Amino acid sequence: MFDPALLETVLNGKSFNPKKKHSDHTEYGKVIFAEAVVRANAGEVDFSGFEGLLTRIEGVLKHYAAPIAAAAAPAATTPGAAATP
Repeated sequence: MFDPALLETVLNGKSFNPKKKHSDHTEYGKVIFAEAVVRANAGEVDFSGFEGLLTRIEGVLKHYAAPIAAAAAPAATTPGAAATP
């Protein structure tokens, strides 16, 4: 989803390996990629590759918003009605 050029970013002589969580002496992993490459360059990173994924997530949130709100809403009571013991 990221631009291939971003995925090829070399940090301190190490290349990115998306299969790794953490770095070793030759490669860095996803945590370093997220913090030192993506976060550090967030203003310049092209996130358009995530548009499809984010659109689907937005659709899921909208789909479930009404049922969740209905389940969370307190039952309506009629003013002056006595509560059932």
